[in-house]
Amino acid sequence: MSLAACMSPSRAAHGSSDGAFGKPGSMAGIGRLPPTSIPAGAVYETKTINFTTTTRTVLDRTPVEVLVEVFQHLDIASAFSLAATNKRFSNIFAANRTSIVLCIAQEEFSPFDGLLQVVKASPADLTIPWGTWLDKRIRRQNAVLCPGGTLPKHCPGHTAAMKISCVEARVEHSDIDRILSACRTVRGWERIFPQHRFNASPVMTRSLTERENFRLRRALYHWMRYAYYFHGDLTRPNLFVPSGRDIRINQLRALSNSELGELKDLWRTVEDIIELTMCPSIANVRIGAVRYSRNMLYLLGIAVSNIYQDFELSEKDAARIGWGEQRENRTVVSTMCKLSPEELLHYMENGHKFTKLRLIQDIRQRHPHFEFDTESLTLALNCVIHERWRRMQTEFPAITQPSSGVLCLPVYTRMMGQCHGGILDWDDPATEAECTRVGEMIGLGLDWRPEESFFRSKPEIPTGLLNP
Repeated sequence: MSLAACMSPSRAAHGSSDGAFGKPGSMAGIGRLPPTSIPAGAVYETKTINFTTTTRTVLDRTPVEVLVEVFQHLDIASAFSLAATNKRFSNIFAANRTSIVLCIAQEEFSPFDGLLQVVKASPADLTIPWGTWLDKRIRRQNAVLCPGGTLPKHCPGHTAAMKISCVEARVEHSDIDRILSACRTVRGWERIFPQHRFNASPVMTRSLTERENFRLRRALYHWMRYAYYFHGDLTRPNLFVPSGRDIRINQLRALSNSELGELKDLWRTVEDIIELTMCPSIANVRIGAVRYSRNMLYLLGIAVSNIYQDFELSEKDAARIGWGEQRENRTVVSTMCKLSPEELLHYMENGHKFTKLRLIQDIRQRHPHFEFDTESLTLALNCVIHERWRRMQTEFPAITQPSSGVLCLPVYTRMMGQCHGGILDWDDPATEAECTRVGEMIGLGLDWRPEESFFRSKPEIPTGLLNP
């Protein structure tokens, strides 16, 4: 026998590969036990290996720490699917739910600071002049999850600003449900945002890149905070249009130019969704009916002359479907924009369940004072944008000249064939370099001192409207 045969345990167990006459054995004999003398009429006993039982035994012996580590490296949907596999996994997930969800959210729903600020928002923040826009310092046990916000050095009266400290907050087990709810809302907006963002150029519709999804999430977190403080059921800071030292203006002054552009881009998309999908005007309903009829006839191969008169909706039917004429519809859209991102996503995904009347009734039932006013984010955005535009004209006169291409803030385009900037990436490196050159202007104009005591007339926010 060869040396290799002597060294190999498998070959020693199964016998030499040489045949009975010194010739190589057949391939069919590899792995079989050597032949033995079997008495005639013997009965064989076959044993079946249960691989399922073996696998479960191995998983049952896996340490809990290892399984928790596995949970933390999954995405949020896979983690819940794994927890539903068996009772042991479910108990492990339930016992370590807080650490698992926080670890997954930090990787999958970045920026994590923005998510935590949304979750830890509270009505008490409105009692502090900087409580809504200065990021909180958030801890979990002894770990610092969010370091908290700091004021820029160029703020007015910086000596007084040095005494300001951010609010402290802690993540508790009860906050995990709010984190999961916010994550579901963000995932839903990541799904529907592209199809509405490219309304002006449908042929350019595409999925967002990872960087664009990061910008979308950051804009969503800013919108969630503003909607919670100033569009929800909390008491309004005042009834006037945001201006001067208003807390709603400071909420946006604390953002950089990039964040301001992302929020403006998202907000314009939200307005388009409500105006064109949820609450179309009577004119848009009639135009949409004609376009739908033309498309259906084109698909069916039917040619009809004077199609507009044949398929035009009557004024009664258009008024039943539409949400008022142009002026009334603008007020309805401004009122509906006060819905939170979670509520708006719910109504969009379940639009087939809501008639016009039922939608109005459902909103009024959820928010009895919903028609008390309209949204204020558009006015606050315009105020901050004008402030920074005036600063740009002073510091960068060459860029702001009409001959230079009229670079404005926030920088993004939604025209036909041009969908860039804001949340989306720029295809032109020169424009991106100009935006970087302007700077971020974080905290420009921040001023939380009380307003002047003398009387000054201010316009009030218009009253809301749902049923024109």
